[in-house]
Amino acid sequence: MILSEKIKFNFKGKKILLVGLGMLGGGEGVARFLLKAGAKLTITDLRQKNEFYNVLKKFSGKKVKFVLGRHRFLDFKSADIIVKNPAVSYDSPFIKHAKRFGKKIVSETKIFFDLVPREKIIGITGTKGKTITAMLLARLLQGRFKVVLVGNMPGHSALESLLNLKKMPDFFVYELSSFNLEGLNKSPKYAIITNIFPDHLNRYKNFSEYKKVKANIFKYQKWGDFLWLGKKKDTSFDIAQKAALSLGISPENIKKS
Repeated sequence: MILSEKIKFNFKGKKILLVGLGMLGGGEGVARFLLKAGAKLTITDLRQKNEFYNVLKKFSGKKVKFVLGRHRFLDFKSADIIVKNPAVSYDSPFIKHAKRFGKKIVSETKIFFDLVPREKIIGITGTKGKTITAMLLARLLQGRFKVVLVGNMPGHSALESLLNLKKMPDFFVYELSSFNLEGLNKSPKYAIITNIFPDHLNRYKNFSEYKKVKANIFKYQKWGDFLWLGKKKDTSFDIAQKAALSLGISPENIKKS
């Protein structure tokens, strides 16, 4: 099944609830993707209508319903699929409510990983330096390969980058924040961790939980995949050693950068 057919198959005619439009443009891109895919789209955000004046103008005339200034439990109950903005926690009472009804809850990143072969994805995460690393790597690879840079960047949606593809690129370089990595059940074939320090502790219970989420970038990798780490003293090296042990690999066989 070609990509455009796969997108239509997954979303055409489905009642989709996009939770959290956001203010940086990524949510708009996800909304455009879902509308192009033929979804019956409802967008909900806790921010007030007057904060989205320009966004509402862009979607004027489109078949989309906005519920702004609040979330409604009935919207979560009636949706076929719930697409969660990265800023929305899985601990949200509305997300928990949807889970109780067995609703499918996904993120932009999870949809992307379901649509794009993991062999095409170079994932980059880290507490610091992931944006510049992703930009530099994409620039370096573009000399020899067709590369698309996507991910945790204001004004851009990874999903929207798939809409007008005539041919799948050699690689997607995907910058992945911890929020992007939440809930994934696939890892990219090529994974890079720049470093890991305590961060977003207002979102996660402790540093251990934050590290566990970061580990999703390689948690589901297979034999023959690649993982690049920071220095041996960095936390990223520690969590990779634990992953190696679970696969029966001696920690001594993990190479540092």
